[in-house]
Amino acid sequence: MQLLKHFHKLSIHPKNANALKGLILQLAVQGKLTADWRKENPELISGLNSAERLKKSIKAEKITLIKKKLIRNIKTSAFRKNDYYIDTPENWEWI
Repeated sequence: MQLLKHFHKLSIHPKNANALKGLILQLAVQGKLTADWRKENPELISGLNSAERLKKSIKAEKITLIKKKLIRNIKTSAFRKNDYYIDTPENWEWI
C-alpha cells in the first residue's frame, strides 16, 4: 500500500495530522487497510467468527442457562421484512 511507504514523511508535519487521520479512517471503513492481508490469508478469513456462528453460540448459551434455571425464557416477537425501520444489505439479519 502506498500510504505505508510514505507514512513517515506524511506524519512529520503536524498540519497533515487531520487529513491523515481522515484518510486512514476512510480506508479502514472501505476495508482497504486489510485487503492485502485478506488476499494473502484466505484460510484465516473463513476461520474468523462470523455473525452466524456468533448467533448460534449465543443461542446455545441461552438454552444452557435456561436449562440451569439461571435465566428465564422470554418470548420475543420475530421481525417481519416490512417491520424494518431502515434498509439493510441483503446479507444482514435482524436479531
